[in-house]
Amino acid sequence: MLPVVDQMRGHWLLGIAGLLTLIGLTGLWVYDAGRTSIQGVIGYAVTVLGGVVFSIGNIAEAGFGIEFGTVLFGAGLLILIAGVVILGTALVRLKVLRAWSVWPLMLGLVAFLPVVGLGGATFGPDAGTTASPALWLVLAWLGAILLGAGWLTLGYALWTGVGRQVRPAQPLS
Repeated sequence: MLPVVDQMRGHWLLGIAGLLTLIGLTGLWVYDAGRTSIQGVIGYAVTVLGGVVFSIGNIAEAGFGIEFGTVLFGAGLLILIAGVVILGTALVRLKVLRAWSVWPLMLGLVAFLPVVGLGGATFGPDAGTTASPALWLVLAWLGAILLGAGWLTLGYALWTGVGRQVRPAQPLS
């Protein structure tokens, strides 16, 4: 996590954030109301799986000191990223939501890829990358800002209905 938060509190914070993500996905599923395609259903399923694994990994690391929690955290984050990209493209393609309300979230999650180093169980500036700690910190903040903006724009679109595109519910195809 960032230097402001110590390691254990950072894992608790990320674990709770992952669980809140699941609540947000539930709201998005209700908002979607059957307008999605098979790609959207797969996106929801993969995103939920990623959020659960991500949260379990962080909570296992923070609450029980289980070192394997870091592996779960990384695997969950990668699954979560894949799920959000699949789901986001389905929601935009089917005109359930407008692109401006989905793209910041997808970009925010993808921005975290350099932070985890794409390298297994180690994260941060020592994740087997050649990036300097300063560059890693900039990427971490950039990813966090984009991700936060993504959740804000998606939440705003859902709450106000501004991002909604009129498209009647249809059976899955």
